[in-house]
Amino acid sequence: MEKFKQQGFYCEIIKEEPLSTLEPELTEGNTCVLESTSPFFGYYQDAPMGNPDPYIYCVLDNEHSFMDVIRATDRINDKRHNPVDIASGRLFLQDRTCPVIRVKQIQNFNQVPLVQQALIHEGISFKKRQRTIREKMGVLQLSKMLYLLPAGADGLYMDAD
Repeated sequence: MEKFKQQGFYCEIIKEEPLSTLEPELTEGNTCVLESTSPFFGYYQDAPMGNPDPYIYCVLDNEHSFMDVIRATDRINDKRHNPVDIASGRLFLQDRTCPVIRVKQIQNFNQVPLVQQALIHEGISFKKRQRTIREKMGVLQLSKMLYLLPAGADGLYMDAD
């Protein structure tokens, strides 16, 4: 409920990252799930903080509205001890464009099928894995809400998440 005390802004983020498919045993029902093998490459490699948590992209069977994904995420996080950050988007990879859900703030890969099961319970379906992808550059367009907090100086804000 803390988010509702902060100012929220809808935004779209476009970024390019190398992606690889997760092994089938790390997904729910042999679905197509990709990992960003180097999220924000060129940044985290040089930063003293090391590697970020995994950025996972679940390929969807069909489109789901931004609001449907937000509502599903809220219902899922109400039941989880460790909430996850989920954003809807589109993936442009090689010769394909497909809807995706980005999942982050998971501690390890064994959480991926659990999050997928919760999303399936909320009516979101996933595309079956068709091929193996290794270190292919993909363009991601993500839609999400940013919750901003003042960061001291006038006009300077920080993402609360």
